Amino acid sequence: QAPAFKQRMEADRAAHDALRKAAADPNADIRQLADAAGKAHADVAVLRAETMRKVIPLLTAEQRARLEQAPTQGGHRGRH
Repeated sequence: QAPAFKQRMEADRAAHDALRKAAADPNADIRQLADAAGKAHADVAVLRAETMRKVIPLLTAEQRARLEQAPTQGGHRGRH
């Protein structure tokens, strides 16, 4: 799933970049770009959740406990 995840992350980044650039273009269809950015972000979230659904049953009890204590993935880590 790594190639699929990388591809979706790149699509997410590109969609958000296009939306950010469109803010300066009075002719840009911002609604369409925002919808595309939202869908790309949702695709990444779904793939991440599907992966976790497959991985969690394989973890030991200790690994599951550490996962539950780990901070959630939030923010954009320097993308702004």
